[in-house]
Amino acid sequence: MSRSENVLPTFLQPIQTRLVMLQTGFRAMMGVKIYGSDLKEIERIGLEIEQMLKQVPGATDIVADRIVGKPYLEFEIDRDRIARYGVSIRDVQDVIEIAIGGMNIMESVEGRERYPIRVRYLREFREDVPELEKILVPSSSGAQIPLAQVLTIKSVLGPQEIKGERGLLVGYVTMNTRDRDEVSVVEDAEALLQGAVRDGRLKLPSGYYWEWSGQFENLVRATKRMSILVPLCLVIMFVMLYVSFKRWWIAPVIYFGILVSASGGFIMLALWDVNLSIAV
Repeated sequence: MSRSENVLPTFLQPIQTRLVMLQTGFRAMMGVKIYGSDLKEIERIGLEIEQMLKQVPGATDIVADRIVGKPYLEFEIDRDRIARYGVSIRDVQDVIEIAIGGMNIMESVEGRERYPIRVRYLREFREDVPELEKILVPSSSGAQIPLAQVLTIKSVLGPQEIKGERGLLVGYVTMNTRDRDEVSVVEDAEALLQGAVRDGRLKLPSGYYWEWSGQFENLVRATKRMSILVPLCLVIMFVMLYVSFKRWWIAPVIYFGILVSASGGFIMLALWDVNLSIAV
């Protein structure tokens, strides 16, 4: 059993969650991607960031990946002992793979359905370490050697999930927003994290870094695009009005109506407490 499952208490719509996950890999509105080379260090940084982001107004459902904490059985082969018994590393690995994991030897065809037939040891021989140590390995002399004679079995903690991007390991700290627009929440969160790094409260080793991702990126891209398109459209409208009426002062009169309508729209958004988004 793993130490902790990364279950996000999100309340997004199913289609919205699916689209965001396809775009960013998150199951939330936004999050921080922590890049590095060691999963334990990534988990440490993520847990510290999780606690810090709880101070950001409007940030909710903050969850960092619990990466390391799942128990694994590690088979450590003793090269000196297998050499003494005349057993190769490949022989030991094949026995472990087939006896414990299983091996597909054929398929059962039943009409249009096909089922693989796998051979491996019974469950009672695979559940306990003492029973695993009794699994036999053939030696070059024909003798059957128990695994306990050629290797050591120990329980270790490892990652329950490994994610990688850009050739590096990555861990997520995901969150949603409430009562605030996404861009302002991300800006405040980034300022908080940068301040923590400068103050020494968040230690970031060399080669490790983070970046933000999520729905807010669409809003940022749309804002940049509109900052070009809106002035361009206004200029084109002014030229068209001047060409049509031959009077330059007609355009400011019409633009005043645009200003009034836009102001009314933002006033209504403020009264209804609606945050800025792509749709808005």
